[in-house]
Amino acid sequence: SLHPIRKETLYPDDSLQTYYFQKQGIDAQALIASEFDNYQHVDQHTLVIALSQSGETRDVLDAMNSARESGAKIASIVNV
Repeated sequence: SLHPIRKETLYPDDSLQTYYFQKQGIDAQALIASEFDNYQHVDQHTLVIALSQSGETRDVLDAMNSARESGAKIASIVNV
């Protein structure tokens, strides 16, 4: 499964991305970074994509650490 995550203010963009992934048959769920720990379906078969303007957003970094601890694969897109 695929999980794009980012800061809450940009969440509507992720919902649109999730729609397109699901139309292609890819299990995807957009998540707000600060709510990531409440989501229990992350494991070694999961790709988590972090989207951040700075690459230093605390809630995004915390979510990435949590995903890594669960065995998920991590990718990031940063606008620096």
